[in-house]
Amino acid sequence: NYPTQVLVKSAKMVPVVIGGLLLYRKTYPWYDYVSVFTITASLIAFNLAKMKSKAEATQTMLGVALCFGSLFCDGLTGPRQDKINKKFSVTSLEHMMNTNLFAVIPSGIAMLIVEGSSPFDYCARYPEVIRHVLLFCVFNTCGQVFIFNALTHFGALYLALITTTRKFFTVVASVLYFGHKLNTVQTISVCAIFCALIMQVVYSTRDKSKKKHKDEDGGHRH
Repeated sequence: NYPTQVLVKSAKMVPVVIGGLLLYRKTYPWYDYVSVFTITASLIAFNLAKMKSKAEATQTMLGVALCFGSLFCDGLTGPRQDKINKKFSVTSLEHMMNTNLFAVIPSGIAMLIVEGSSPFDYCARYPEVIRHVLLFCVFNTCGQVFIFNALTHFGALYLALITTTRKFFTVVASVLYFGHKLNTVQTISVCAIFCALIMQVVYSTRDKSKKKHKDEDGGHRH
């Protein structure tokens, strides 16, 4: 149902933090934990406040299992990507190429098992769809360039932050452009998210500056 979807879509940063802590003993600065909690809670509140109807889709155990299976995979993938980037110093394009290269194998096998020749038959029947598929591939590739650049330079947690809040910023832009009104809960949620993001930027910049000065002082002593 809708609340479960909101919970899953808004909580993508949480499994990255938990997975990093449990699997690789990775810890984050205190402001990252505060930001993750604030943004996740605010996104859930913001999206639930949009509900106009009490009618909900039927919630099945399979649907819930798939949703939380997705979060579990996020918790395994993000920290592992951080470890690979740190250990092997791969570039964003190398990471992107290898990820997609190895994804082709299980995806291709799954497609043949589930769909068989149906996708090829469809393209043969409607050849004009091939142009749309190619355009989709081009734009998807461009999007992945930005995604893997963010992953390489900022890490899995900040990538999850970007991908989680992007729809929120789209909604806010729509509100400003079309003049829609926000209710009290949504207004508070927007303020909380912006405050959390500003806090994260300020303290992370301060920490980087301190580390840079510390490294420079250590270099001068040597």
